[in-house]
Amino acid sequence: MDKIEFFCEALKRIRIETENGADRITEEGVLPTTVNGIPIRKLFISNVAQRTTYKELAALFSKYGKVESCYLKTTYGKSNYAFVTFTNVMSAIRAREDGSKKEINLHNRDLKVMPADPWHQPDSIQIKRYNLTKNINKSRKKSSIEETNHNSVQNHINAPIDALNDDCLIHIFLYLPIKNRIAIERVCKRWRAVAQKSWYTVKKLDLSHHAWGISANDKKICTSDLREVLLRCGRFLNHIDISQCYPSLTRSIDLLAKNCTNIKKLNLGYSLSMPFSRHICDRDFKTLFEMNKGLRYLNLYQMSISGKCLNFLSSNAFEELVLNSCDGIQESYFANALANLTSLKSLLIKDCVCITSRILEPIGKYCTNLKEFELTRFLSVPMCEDALQITELVNLEILRLIQNGFINDDFLIALASKCKQLIYLDINGCYNVTDTGLQAVATLPKLETLIINNLEKVTAVGLDSMCNIRQLECRSCISINDTGLAILIHVSPNLEVLDLTGCKCVTNDIIDVAEYVTSRRSNNIFLKIYIGGTSVTRYNHTSPNLLILRVPSKKNIIILRSYVRYLEFLNSLIETKKRTTHM
Repeated sequence: MDKIEFFCEALKRIRIETENGADRITEEGVLPTTVNGIPIRKLFISNVAQRTTYKELAALFSKYGKVESCYLKTTYGKSNYAFVTFTNVMSAIRAREDGSKKEINLHNRDLKVMPADPWHQPDSIQIKRYNLTKNINKSRKKSSIEETNHNSVQNHINAPIDALNDDCLIHIFLYLPIKNRIAIERVCKRWRAVAQKSWYTVKKLDLSHHAWGISANDKKICTSDLREVLLRCGRFLNHIDISQCYPSLTRSIDLLAKNCTNIKKLNLGYSLSMPFSRHICDRDFKTLFEMNKGLRYLNLYQMSISGKCLNFLSSNAFEELVLNSCDGIQESYFANALANLTSLKSLLIKDCVCITSRILEPIGKYCTNLKEFELTRFLSVPMCEDALQITELVNLEILRLIQNGFINDDFLIALASKCKQLIYLDINGCYNVTDTGLQAVATLPKLETLIINNLEKVTAVGLDSMCNIRQLECRSCISINDTGLAILIHVSPNLEVLDLTGCKCVTNDIIDVAEYVTSRRSNNIFLKIYIGGTSVTRYNHTSPNLLILRVPSKKNIIILRSYVRYLEFLNSLIETKKRTTHM
């Protein structure tokens, strides 16, 4: 029983001393060494708070002397502890003395300071042997690596690619497809650094099949691939084109907003918004527009948006907007956006079913600075007053009104009287236009390009006022004859392109007139006449300023392409046979 009581008393003393964080103190003070005579420089610290960092511990104990190292172990749900090693014994003694007096506090806790175990002390024999063995192994490994590198350099010293400097490699890497530029980072450390540096000069990101380096039938570009590219060059890009359809590339608008902040030109296709709702797409576009206040050009193709996000475009910087087949746009949001975009210079609306004639009034009211406007296949038939709102855009230089039935002679007369700055006019497929409307258009003083394809009611009579015209396209205008065209060629000395493809009433007389007029031109301007699908049978002429071109039909083009593929197949067979014979 005496032995049992003795051991119980000893364990009780050890527990009390441990709980108090006390160190064994003799009458002379704190002992500088362990029982085995090993100097105590490493201390064990307990009762450490969860939020404590090793920097805070090192700063706290540095007041006792220079701290050689500090190790902190954080165990979630358990007690945390640390080891602090001083460069000398006296610093450790001072820290132990304050620890025994509970004078070391951090985060409202009294730290318990005790000497580390003898075998953990830096001056113990075990530690010295371990460090010696570690240094020997480290030196051996280093010498082995140096020898390997030396042999590798000797083996590859004659490789031409190693003789190039980093600037040359960057120039070469820029010609590689995107997929290969990411793959070459795995060649070696130097190529990895150079390849990553080459992304700094990338200003345009084009995710076409050719630029990415994949076949036309491959749709394997996904959001993770785009993220890898944007992490390398997103902050340097100012032009992004993702107009091609990639079914696996979804919800990438938010990715663009997080990685790209200097975009000035943006071209996006419908795969980026599938299969999310308009609300989500508007929210992602809002973030993207807020992060890119310098955005100037935006082209959206079949995007599922309501138009509310367009209100967050920069009113001072934004200049060009293209909406192609965006069927979900609401007119109220779109009208508010037009009122905000005071610097808008180009507006192109193509095949947007939900946009009706009511939007023409805000366009004529707010977009007075427009230089370019396009309205293609406008399904809604506007009233005469609504259609005339387009003529209020007096600063227009380029106007495309393609396949719109509401364009008639009255509209063209009003247009010619107000829009005197027009240089380019396209009324392709506007079947209600007659010679009366063309006579009004001919009075435009600056008009250089006129496209009147597929107009069955025009005969080209009355175009004798178009003295500055340079290009006239009138494909498949079955009523156009030689009389009006002959007058046009006589009065237009700057005419360069005359496309008569599909005009069956045009005969050899037009070639005679063109030969006579161009041979006497003093400005030496070359005239090209396309006569495919006409009644012209004469191809020879004597004028040095005349070129007659017969454009092949679609059937002949398909046959020609098939023949080209057949020749490419034969060339590949010949090359394969040559390789096999050399082997």
